[in-house]
Amino acid sequence: MIKLFFLKEKFGYLTRLFHPKTRRPLLIAVMTKHTWDEINGDAVIVPMEETAWYLPTRVVQADIQGITLCIADYDLWKEQVRAKQAFLLGGESNGETF
Repeated sequence: MIKLFFLKEKFGYLTRLFHPKTRRPLLIAVMTKHTWDEINGDAVIVPMEETAWYLPTRVVQADIQGITLCIADYDLWKEQVRAKQAFLLGGESNGETF
């Protein structure tokens, strides 16, 4: 059973998800839907069991225990966060994430 008490905060976790076909770990960012909406908002809705099939090229949205989560490949998430920072700062991001 997955405990999701930690996701009541604005952000979730950086963790690994093993791809069912390649058996290789994918570094992912797991966050609330609200957090992803603030960063980008574009996500494909899939059952949690199918999440790995869409990564790393897409961000997925899945419901677990009544909580809507967005799951993104770490590099894609980092790129989107930096783009959002650059937009908010009115120019280029310095490469640091918030």
